[in-house]
Amino acid sequence: MNKPLGILLVGIGGYAQFHVKELLDKRNDDEFIIKGIIDPKPEGCKYFPQLMKMGIPVYSSMEKFFQNEKADLTLITTPINFHKSQVCYALSKGSNVLCEKPISSTVQDAIEIIEAKNKYSKILAIGFQWSFSKAIQDLKQDIISGKLGNPIRLKSMTLWPRDKEYYRRPWAAKIKTVTGQWILDSVANNATAHFLHNMLYILGDSIDKSAVPAEVTAELYKANDIENFDTVFSRIFTVNGTELLFIATHASKENKGPIFYYEFENGTLQYNSNDKKGIRVEFKNGETKNYGDPYEFSEKKIWITMDAIRNNATVPCGPEAAISQVICVNGMQESMPEIIDFPKEFIKNHGNGVFVKGLDEVAKKCFENWKLPSEMDISWSGPGKNICLIDYNYFPQNLKAN
Repeated sequence: MNKPLGILLVGIGGYAQFHVKELLDKRNDDEFIIKGIIDPKPEGCKYFPQLMKMGIPVYSSMEKFFQNEKADLTLITTPINFHKSQVCYALSKGSNVLCEKPISSTVQDAIEIIEAKNKYSKILAIGFQWSFSKAIQDLKQDIISGKLGNPIRLKSMTLWPRDKEYYRRPWAAKIKTVTGQWILDSVANNATAHFLHNMLYILGDSIDKSAVPAEVTAELYKANDIENFDTVFSRIFTVNGTELLFIATHASKENKGPIFYYEFENGTLQYNSNDKKGIRVEFKNGETKNYGDPYEFSEKKIWITMDAIRNNATVPCGPEAAISQVICVNGMQESMPEIIDFPKEFIKNHGNGVFVKGLDEVAKKCFENWKLPSEMDISWSGPGKNICLIDYNYFPQNLKAN
Protein backbone atom coordinates (compact mmCIF):
# COMPACT_ATOMS: atom_id res chain seq x y z
CA MET A 1 0.00 0.00 0.00
CA ASN A 2 1.21 3.52 -0.82
CA LYS A 3 2.01 5.69 2.17
CA PRO A 4 -0.49 8.49 2.89
CA LEU A 5 0.13 11.79 1.14
CA GLY A 6 1.24 14.63 3.38
CA ILE A 7 -0.74 17.82 2.71
CA LEU A 8 0.17 21.41 3.53
CA LEU A 9 -2.73 23.89 3.55
CA VAL A 10 -1.71 27.41 2.56
CA GLY A 11 -4.82 29.45 3.32
CA ILE A 12 -7.82 28.02 5.17
CA GLY A 13 -10.21 30.98 5.29
CA GLY A 14 -12.68 32.25 2.72
CA TYR A 15 -13.07 29.93 -0.25
CA ALA A 16 -10.42 27.60 1.21
CA GLN A 17 -13.01 26.43 3.73
CA PHE A 18 -14.62 24.34 0.96
CA HIS A 19 -11.31 22.49 0.60
CA VAL A 20 -10.94 22.06 4.34
CA LYS A 21 -14.48 20.71 4.65
CA GLU A 22 -13.88 18.25 1.80
CA LEU A 23 -10.72 16.92 3.45
CA LEU A 24 -12.34 16.65 6.87
CA ASP A 25 -15.47 14.97 5.51
CA LYS A 26 -13.39 12.36 3.71
CA ARG A 27 -10.65 12.06 6.28
CA ASN A 28 -8.69 8.86 5.83
CA ASP A 29 -5.28 8.60 7.49
CA ASP A 30 -4.36 5.76 5.15
CA GLU A 31 -4.81 8.07 2.14
CA PHE A 32 -3.64 11.49 3.35
CA ILE A 33 -2.56 13.42 6.40
CA ILE A 34 -2.81 17.19 6.88
CA LYS A 35 0.68 18.07 8.08
CA GLY A 36 0.43 21.81 8.52
CA ILE A 37 -1.49 25.04 8.11
CA ILE A 38 -0.28 28.45 6.99
CA ASP A 39 -2.68 31.35 7.39
CA PRO A 40 -2.21 34.78 9.01
CA LYS A 41 -5.67 34.52 10.59
CA PRO A 42 -6.46 30.79 10.89
CA GLU A 43 -9.23 31.46 13.42
CA GLY A 44 -11.23 32.91 10.51
CA CYS A 45 -11.84 29.35 9.30
CA LYS A 46 -14.94 27.84 10.88
CA TYR A 47 -13.22 24.43 10.91
CA PHE A 48 -10.17 25.74 12.79
CA PRO A 49 -11.24 24.31 16.19
CA GLN A 50 -11.63 20.88 14.59
CA LEU A 51 -8.20 21.17 12.96
CA MET A 52 -6.69 22.13 16.32
CA LYS A 53 -8.28 19.11 18.00
CA MET A 54 -6.53 16.97 15.40
CA GLY A 55 -3.21 18.45 16.52
CA ILE A 56 -2.33 20.00 13.17
CA PRO A 57 0.38 22.64 13.66
CA VAL A 58 0.07 26.21 12.38
CA TYR A 59 3.18 27.80 10.86
CA SER A 60 3.88 31.47 10.30
CA SER A 61 5.26 30.89 6.81
CA MET A 62 5.98 28.26 4.18
CA GLU A 63 9.67 28.67 4.97
CA LYS A 64 9.07 27.69 8.61
CA PHE A 65 7.15 24.59 7.56
CA PHE A 66 9.69 23.37 5.03
CA GLN A 67 12.60 23.86 7.43
CA ASN A 68 11.82 20.53 9.06
CA GLU A 69 8.84 19.09 7.18
CA LYS A 70 7.94 17.83 3.73
CA ALA A 71 4.67 17.84 1.83
CA ASP A 72 3.57 15.65 -1.03
CA LEU A 73 0.89 18.20 -1.91
CA THR A 74 0.66 21.89 -1.12
CA LEU A 75 -2.87 23.23 -1.48
CA ILE A 76 -2.69 26.99 -2.10
CA THR A 77 -5.81 29.12 -1.69
CA THR A 78 -4.55 32.67 -1.30
CA PRO A 79 -4.93 36.06 -3.03
CA ILE A 80 -3.79 36.15 -6.67
CA ASN A 81 -0.63 38.17 -6.06
CA PHE A 82 0.82 35.41 -3.83
CA HIS A 83 0.36 32.60 -6.34
CA LYS A 84 3.65 32.87 -8.22
CA SER A 85 5.94 33.06 -5.19
CA GLN A 86 4.08 30.40 -3.21
CA VAL A 87 3.72 27.95 -6.08
CA CYS A 88 7.35 28.29 -7.14
CA TYR A 89 8.58 27.94 -3.56
CA ALA A 90 6.54 24.80 -2.89
CA LEU A 91 7.76 23.24 -6.15
CA SER A 92 11.36 24.07 -5.23
CA LYS A 93 10.88 22.20 -1.94
CA GLY A 94 9.81 19.04 -3.76
CA SER A 95 6.07 19.41 -3.24
CA ASN A 96 3.38 18.92 -5.84
CA VAL A 97 0.85 21.77 -5.89
CA LEU A 98 -2.84 22.42 -6.35
CA CYS A 99 -3.26 26.19 -6.63
CA GLU A 100 -6.61 27.92 -6.85
CA LYS A 101 -7.43 29.87 -10.01
CA PRO A 102 -6.21 31.98 -11.65
CA ILE A 103 -2.67 30.76 -12.08
CA SER A 104 -1.28 34.28 -11.57
CA SER A 105 -1.86 38.00 -12.00
CA THR A 106 0.26 38.37 -15.13
CA VAL A 107 1.40 36.27 -18.06
CA GLN A 108 5.07 36.72 -17.13
CA ASP A 109 4.35 35.23 -13.71
CA ALA A 110 2.51 32.32 -15.33
CA ILE A 111 5.52 31.68 -17.57
CA GLU A 112 7.81 31.60 -14.52
CA ILE A 113 5.46 29.12 -12.85
CA ILE A 114 5.52 26.82 -15.88
CA GLU A 115 9.33 27.02 -15.95
CA ALA A 116 9.47 26.09 -12.24
CA LYS A 117 7.10 23.16 -12.74
CA ASN A 118 9.30 21.84 -15.54
CA LYS A 119 12.53 22.48 -13.62
CA TYR A 120 11.44 20.55 -10.55
CA SER A 121 9.41 17.91 -12.45
CA LYS A 122 6.43 18.11 -10.10
CA ILE A 123 2.69 18.00 -10.68
CA LEU A 124 0.94 21.36 -10.66
CA ALA A 125 -2.84 21.66 -10.94
CA ILE A 126 -4.78 24.91 -11.25
CA GLY A 127 -8.19 24.78 -9.59
CA PHE A 128 -10.63 25.61 -12.37
CA GLN A 129 -13.05 23.01 -11.05
CA TRP A 130 -15.16 22.69 -14.21
CA SER A 131 -12.07 21.37 -16.00
CA PHE A 132 -11.94 18.46 -13.54
CA SER A 133 -15.63 17.60 -13.91
CA LYS A 134 -16.95 14.58 -15.78
CA ALA A 135 -19.29 16.82 -17.80
CA ILE A 136 -16.51 18.98 -19.22
CA GLN A 137 -14.11 16.08 -19.67
CA ASP A 138 -16.70 14.08 -21.64
CA LEU A 139 -17.52 17.16 -23.73
CA LYS A 140 -13.87 17.88 -24.44
CA GLN A 141 -13.26 14.30 -25.51
CA ASP A 142 -16.12 14.59 -28.02
CA ILE A 143 -14.68 17.86 -29.35
CA ILE A 144 -11.19 16.42 -29.70
CA SER A 145 -12.55 13.31 -31.45
CA GLY A 146 -14.33 15.52 -33.99
CA LYS A 147 -17.84 14.48 -33.04
CA LEU A 148 -19.01 18.11 -32.86
CA GLY A 149 -16.98 19.28 -35.85
CA ASN A 150 -15.02 22.53 -35.90
CA PRO A 151 -15.96 25.29 -33.44
CA ILE A 152 -17.63 28.33 -34.95
CA ARG A 153 -18.29 30.72 -32.07
CA LEU A 154 -18.86 30.51 -28.32
CA LYS A 155 -20.45 32.90 -25.85
CA SER A 156 -20.86 33.08 -22.08
CA MET A 157 -22.80 35.43 -19.79
CA THR A 158 -22.88 35.68 -16.00
CA LEU A 159 -24.91 38.19 -13.98
CA TRP A 160 -23.76 37.80 -10.39
CA PRO A 161 -24.48 40.77 -8.07
CA ARG A 162 -22.04 41.25 -5.20
CA ASP A 163 -22.57 43.38 -2.11
CA LYS A 164 -20.24 45.81 -0.37
CA GLU A 165 -19.00 43.09 1.97
CA TYR A 166 -17.53 41.26 -1.04
CA TYR A 167 -15.32 44.26 -1.76
CA ARG A 168 -14.14 44.72 1.82
CA ARG A 169 -11.53 42.01 1.43
CA PRO A 170 -8.19 43.86 1.32
CA TRP A 171 -7.26 42.63 -2.16
CA ALA A 172 -10.72 42.62 -3.75
CA ALA A 173 -10.89 44.47 -7.09
CA LYS A 174 -7.40 45.87 -6.53
CA ILE A 175 -5.05 46.47 -9.47
CA LYS A 176 -1.83 46.63 -7.42
CA THR A 177 -0.62 46.21 -3.88
CA VAL A 178 0.65 49.25 -1.99
CA THR A 179 4.18 48.13 -2.93
CA GLY A 180 3.35 48.04 -6.64
CA GLN A 181 2.85 44.30 -7.10
CA TRP A 182 0.18 43.31 -9.61
CA ILE A 183 -3.08 41.84 -8.28
CA LEU A 184 -5.52 42.49 -11.15
CA ASP A 185 -8.47 41.11 -9.24
CA SER A 186 -11.70 41.60 -11.17
CA VAL A 187 -14.94 39.93 -12.17
CA ALA A 188 -13.03 38.30 -15.06
CA ASN A 189 -10.10 37.15 -12.95
CA ASN A 190 -11.95 35.79 -9.95
CA ALA A 191 -15.59 34.71 -9.59
CA THR A 192 -16.38 34.31 -13.31
CA ALA A 193 -12.87 33.41 -14.47
CA HIS A 194 -14.09 29.80 -14.73
CA PHE A 195 -16.40 30.60 -17.62
CA LEU A 196 -13.80 32.52 -19.64
CA HIS A 197 -11.33 29.71 -19.05
CA ASN A 198 -13.89 27.06 -19.99
CA MET A 199 -14.40 28.43 -23.51
CA LEU A 200 -10.65 28.35 -24.06
CA TYR A 201 -10.17 25.01 -22.32
CA ILE A 202 -12.69 22.94 -24.26
CA LEU A 203 -11.08 24.14 -27.52
CA GLY A 204 -7.62 22.91 -26.54
CA ASP A 205 -6.26 20.17 -28.79
CA SER A 206 -5.41 17.88 -25.86
CA ILE A 207 -6.85 17.25 -22.41
CA ASP A 208 -4.20 19.41 -20.69
CA LYS A 209 -4.20 22.32 -23.16
CA SER A 210 -6.41 25.31 -23.95
CA ALA A 211 -6.95 27.24 -27.15
CA VAL A 212 -4.40 29.99 -27.78
CA PRO A 213 -5.91 33.49 -27.91
CA ALA A 214 -4.93 35.73 -30.83
CA GLU A 215 -6.67 39.01 -30.02
CA VAL A 216 -9.06 40.63 -27.56
CA THR A 217 -11.24 43.71 -27.47
CA ALA A 218 -12.79 44.60 -24.14
CA GLU A 219 -15.08 47.18 -22.58
CA LEU A 220 -14.55 47.54 -18.84
CA TYR A 221 -16.92 49.32 -16.48
CA LYS A 222 -17.49 49.78 -12.75
CA ALA A 223 -20.40 50.77 -10.55
CA ASN A 224 -18.77 50.04 -7.21
CA ASP A 225 -16.18 52.28 -5.55
CA ILE A 226 -13.27 50.04 -6.49
CA GLU A 227 -10.01 50.21 -8.44
CA ASN A 228 -10.65 47.59 -11.09
CA PHE A 229 -13.73 46.71 -13.13
CA ASP A 230 -16.86 44.91 -11.92
CA THR A 231 -18.34 44.56 -15.43
CA VAL A 232 -16.78 43.28 -18.65
CA PHE A 233 -17.92 42.82 -22.22
CA SER A 234 -15.22 41.30 -24.42
CA ARG A 235 -14.64 39.60 -27.74
CA ILE A 236 -11.74 37.21 -28.20
CA PHE A 237 -10.50 35.39 -31.27
CA THR A 238 -8.35 32.28 -31.02
CA VAL A 239 -5.43 31.61 -33.36
CA ASN A 240 -7.75 29.21 -35.22
CA GLY A 241 -10.27 32.01 -35.80
CA THR A 242 -12.96 30.97 -33.32
CA GLU A 243 -14.90 33.90 -31.84
CA LEU A 244 -15.53 34.00 -28.08
CA LEU A 245 -17.91 36.49 -26.47
CA PHE A 246 -17.49 36.89 -22.71
CA ILE A 247 -19.93 38.96 -20.63
CA ALA A 248 -19.79 39.15 -16.84
CA THR A 249 -20.87 41.61 -14.17
CA HIS A 250 -21.17 42.04 -10.42
CA ALA A 251 -23.35 45.16 -10.90
CA SER A 252 -26.53 43.47 -12.10
CA LYS A 253 -29.85 43.42 -10.29
CA GLU A 254 -30.67 39.88 -11.37
CA ASN A 255 -28.69 36.80 -10.31
CA LYS A 256 -28.41 34.76 -13.47
CA GLY A 257 -25.99 32.29 -14.95
CA PRO A 258 -23.52 31.23 -15.91
CA ILE A 259 -25.16 30.74 -19.28
CA PHE A 260 -23.34 29.62 -22.37
CA TYR A 261 -24.10 28.89 -25.99
CA TYR A 262 -21.44 27.18 -28.09
CA GLU A 263 -21.85 26.76 -31.85
CA PHE A 264 -20.04 23.93 -33.64
CA GLU A 265 -20.26 22.63 -37.19
CA ASN A 266 -22.29 19.59 -36.18
CA GLY A 267 -24.37 20.95 -33.32
CA THR A 268 -25.04 23.56 -30.67
CA LEU A 269 -24.30 23.33 -26.95
CA GLN A 270 -26.38 25.15 -24.34
CA TYR A 271 -26.08 25.49 -20.60
CA ASN A 272 -27.94 27.57 -18.01
CA SER A 273 -27.02 26.93 -14.39
CA ASN A 274 -30.41 28.27 -13.29
CA ASP A 275 -32.43 25.54 -15.01
CA LYS A 276 -30.40 22.62 -13.55
CA LYS A 277 -30.65 20.70 -16.84
CA GLY A 278 -26.94 20.23 -17.46
CA ILE A 279 -24.94 20.82 -20.64
CA ARG A 280 -27.06 19.84 -23.62
CA VAL A 281 -26.10 19.47 -27.26
CA GLU A 282 -28.45 19.30 -30.21
CA PHE A 283 -26.77 17.78 -33.23
CA LYS A 284 -27.81 18.84 -36.71
CA ASN A 285 -28.73 15.23 -37.49
CA GLY A 286 -31.42 15.39 -34.78
CA GLU A 287 -29.53 13.55 -32.05
CA THR A 288 -29.20 15.02 -28.56
CA LYS A 289 -26.84 14.41 -25.65
CA ASN A 290 -26.67 15.65 -22.07
CA TYR A 291 -23.18 15.86 -20.55
CA GLY A 292 -24.49 16.59 -17.06
CA ASP A 293 -23.75 19.33 -14.56
CA PRO A 294 -20.20 20.76 -14.54
CA TYR A 295 -20.74 21.83 -10.91
CA GLU A 296 -21.28 18.25 -9.75
CA PHE A 297 -18.67 17.17 -7.19
CA SER A 298 -16.89 20.54 -7.35
CA GLU A 299 -14.01 19.41 -5.11
CA LYS A 300 -13.10 16.56 -7.44
CA LYS A 301 -9.95 18.49 -8.36
CA ILE A 302 -8.40 17.59 -5.00
CA TRP A 303 -8.82 13.86 -5.48
CA ILE A 304 -7.81 13.90 -9.15
CA THR A 305 -4.64 15.76 -8.20
CA MET A 306 -3.90 13.22 -5.44
CA ASP A 307 -4.40 10.36 -7.90
CA ALA A 308 -2.10 12.07 -10.39
CA ILE A 309 0.60 12.34 -7.73
CA ARG A 310 0.30 8.65 -6.85
CA ASN A 311 0.33 7.55 -10.48
CA ASN A 312 2.60 10.26 -11.92
CA ALA A 313 -0.22 11.15 -14.30
CA THR A 314 -1.22 14.32 -16.12
CA VAL A 315 -3.79 16.56 -14.46
CA PRO A 316 -6.61 17.93 -16.66
CA CYS A 317 -5.86 21.56 -15.86
CA GLY A 318 -2.27 22.45 -15.24
CA PRO A 319 -0.49 25.75 -15.87
CA GLU A 320 -0.29 25.18 -19.63
CA ALA A 321 -4.09 25.01 -19.76
CA ALA A 322 -4.60 27.92 -17.36
CA ILE A 323 -2.29 30.48 -18.95
CA SER A 324 -4.68 31.37 -21.79
CA GLN A 325 -7.18 32.87 -19.34
CA VAL A 326 -4.46 35.08 -17.83
CA ILE A 327 -3.36 36.23 -21.29
CA CYS A 328 -6.95 37.24 -22.09
CA VAL A 329 -7.40 39.11 -18.80
CA ASN A 330 -4.10 40.95 -19.25
CA GLY A 331 -5.19 41.86 -22.76
CA MET A 332 -8.55 43.12 -21.45
CA GLN A 333 -6.78 45.46 -19.03
CA GLU A 334 -4.67 46.81 -21.90
CA SER A 335 -7.71 47.11 -24.16
CA MET A 336 -9.31 49.62 -21.78
CA PRO A 337 -6.73 50.88 -19.26
CA GLU A 338 -9.04 53.74 -18.24
CA ILE A 339 -12.04 51.91 -16.83
CA ILE A 340 -15.36 53.63 -17.49
CA ASP A 341 -17.49 54.59 -14.50
CA PHE A 342 -21.19 53.96 -15.00
CA PRO A 343 -23.09 57.28 -14.85
CA LYS A 344 -24.17 58.03 -11.29
CA GLU A 345 -27.80 58.40 -12.32
CA PHE A 346 -27.80 54.74 -13.43
CA ILE A 347 -26.38 53.40 -10.15
CA LYS A 348 -29.04 52.29 -7.68
CA ASN A 349 -28.80 50.95 -4.15
CA HIS A 350 -30.04 47.43 -3.61
CA GLY A 351 -29.73 45.79 -0.21
CA ASN A 352 -26.09 46.12 0.82
CA GLY A 353 -24.90 46.65 -2.72
CA VAL A 354 -25.56 48.54 -5.92
CA PHE A 355 -26.79 47.70 -9.40
CA VAL A 356 -26.84 49.57 -12.70
CA LYS A 357 -30.29 50.36 -14.01
CA GLY A 358 -30.85 48.64 -17.34
CA LEU A 359 -27.55 46.73 -17.26
CA ASP A 360 -29.24 43.32 -17.13
CA GLU A 361 -31.18 44.10 -20.31
CA VAL A 362 -28.08 45.46 -22.08
CA ALA A 363 -26.11 42.33 -21.17
CA LYS A 364 -28.87 40.06 -22.47
CA LYS A 365 -29.17 42.02 -25.74
CA CYS A 366 -25.42 41.94 -26.27
CA PHE A 367 -25.38 38.22 -25.55
CA GLU A 368 -28.25 37.56 -27.94
CA ASN A 369 -26.75 39.65 -30.76
CA TRP A 370 -23.04 38.80 -30.26
CA LYS A 371 -22.30 42.48 -29.69
CA LEU A 372 -20.41 44.76 -27.29
CA PRO A 373 -22.27 47.73 -25.75
CA SER A 374 -20.47 50.30 -27.92
CA GLU A 375 -21.66 48.36 -30.97
CA MET A 376 -25.22 48.66 -29.67
CA ASP A 377 -24.92 52.45 -29.20
CA ILE A 378 -25.52 52.23 -25.46
CA SER A 379 -25.28 55.72 -23.96
CA TRP A 380 -22.73 54.92 -21.24
CA SER A 381 -20.54 52.69 -23.39
CA GLY A 382 -17.12 53.23 -24.91
CA PRO A 383 -15.03 51.08 -27.26
CA GLY A 384 -11.85 49.32 -26.19
CA LYS A 385 -8.72 48.91 -28.28
CA ASN A 386 -8.00 45.69 -30.12
CA ILE A 387 -5.02 43.99 -28.47
CA CYS A 388 -2.91 41.41 -30.28
CA LEU A 389 -2.24 38.40 -28.05
CA ILE A 390 -0.02 36.37 -30.39
CA ASP A 391 3.29 35.73 -28.59
CA TYR A 392 1.96 37.83 -25.70
CA ASN A 393 4.42 37.20 -22.89
CA TYR A 394 4.59 40.36 -20.82
CA PHE A 395 1.99 42.56 -19.14
CA PRO A 396 3.34 46.14 -19.19
CA GLN A 397 4.28 47.99 -16.05
CA ASN A 398 2.80 51.32 -17.08
CA LEU A 399 -0.86 50.46 -16.45
CA LYS A 400 -2.06 52.58 -13.54
CA ALA A 401 -4.83 52.13 -11.01
CA ASN A 402 -7.83 54.38 -11.58
